[in-house]
Amino acid sequence: MARGFLESDDEWDICLTEVSFFQTGSQLRQLFTVILLYNNPAEPLALFNRHYQHLSDDCQYHLQNDFHIASPTDQQTMSLSLEYIQVLLQHGNKSLADFDLLESVMQIDNFHRVPQLIAEEMNYDICKLQLKYHRGYRQANVDQKQIIDAVLSAVDSQDGGIFFIDGPGSTGKTFVENLILARVRSFNQIALAVASSGIASILLDGGRTAHSRFKIPFNIFEDSVCDIKAQTSLAELIRRTVLIV
Repeated sequence: MARGFLESDDEWDICLTEVSFFQTGSQLRQLFTVILLYNNPAEPLALFNRHYQHLSDDCQYHLQNDFHIASPTDQQTMSLSLEYIQVLLQHGNKSLADFDLLESVMQIDNFHRVPQLIAEEMNYDICKLQLKYHRGYRQANVDQKQIIDAVLSAVDSQDGGIFFIDGPGSTGKTFVENLILARVRSFNQIALAVASSGIASILLDGGRTAHSRFKIPFNIFEDSVCDIKAQTSLAELIRRTVLIV
């Protein structure tokens, strides 16, 4: 490394350091996972240890509020952070062990009683979501507020409904959708964000492609179905979901 024969992780250090100034722990863990899966860092464990505080900055809150641990230890905080990273890595068919990262050092019982797909969709900083929603709603124009109010009214009343937001480019459709997602998730409810392509999905907070989320086959035939078994974690996730964008 000193002689320059091996690639260093300086680029990823700088990347994570810069992003830590304005992103949450949840968003940093997603970025860290992308770095692991697609950029082959030289020393993943050292990279995690250097940025552990930022990668775990919301874990103490989740341990207290979601898992009812009044005074979480550093060990428990690190364990939960690693659990969340493990969930993200599994989407890429990888695990912590593939990158020589430590397995969670203790069991968090409540975490393992909740299916990982559901735990992932509830892994948000409630306070930051509330702040984002209230700030954004004040900035929204009259038409945007009408859309937000109509959708959230249907969610809160459990009346259901299908809504289509139309408008030219750069009129704030994605802004409105992300505000609605923030408001629903800030009440510790599950809202799924999907799009038809990977590029479009990254514009939505917590977005995934519809094909990957709902097991939609790429080649559609008359008898095609979404391959979701009734007793799977994905089926349970959909049952608990109150909104799909």
